Amino acid sequence: MSEVPRNSPSAGSKRAAAAEVTAATFFYLAVAFAGLRLFDISAAMSWLTPAEAEVVSGFLVGAMGQIAAVALLWLILRPADLDASFAATRVSSTAEGWFVALAIIVVEATVMFGFLLDVGWRALEPSAVNTTGSIAPLVDGVTQEVFFRGYLILRLARGGYSPFLQLLFSSVAFSAIHVWYVGEGWSEALPPLLGTVALGAALGWAFIRAGYSLRPPIIAHVAILVLIQPWLALAR
Repeated sequence: MSEVPRNSPSAGSKRAAAAEVTAATFFYLAVAFAGLRLFDISAAMSWLTPAEAEVVSGFLVGAMGQIAAVALLWLILRPADLDASFAATRVSSTAEGWFVALAIIVVEATVMFGFLLDVGWRALEPSAVNTTGSIAPLVDGVTQEVFFRGYLILRLARGGYSPFLQLLFSSVAFSAIHVWYVGEGWSEALPPLLGTVALGAALGWAFIRAGYSLRPPIIAHVAILVLIQPWLALAR
């Protein structure tokens, strides 16, 4: 994937690229949020507390909605860059890509458990909430990387946008999918959303430095979500 054009106007106009990724992002968000509004499976999780079941239900339904969004986008439009994104999951990464991914995991875990989340070893214990809450991240870590890192970045690169703008758009779009999970009001919502923008940019950078391989950002994303996601949502 290292041959992907980064600034090649002949590969497609900037206007067409911007229109496509904007429409695709709105479609992705609409399908994912529609699923969250329509479905609630928390009642089926009797082994969890009501608060835990509500959180895990949102994760699972959200993950399924995002799979549906990517599947529908592929089936209806079959964008070439989405095909390329799927292919990027099979591309070997550079050593630098793996280094960036490892750094992302270490920094994110340090910030979360060192400064924001007071859960201690509970985050690593084989508990019901950890086991059930880790199912969706295994899906989200792939689906979100295929769409937000792979597809969006590859399409913007082919349209002639700079790496900075590729990362900016993909990370802001990535943050938008998390609006459902953050607190109410700007004072509560803005800090985690900005943190998600930063994480999205870091994962995008890992993708680019990996030679356009999605393997490092997928591994980093899954690791972060499995370790942190249930406890971050329960701490709201």
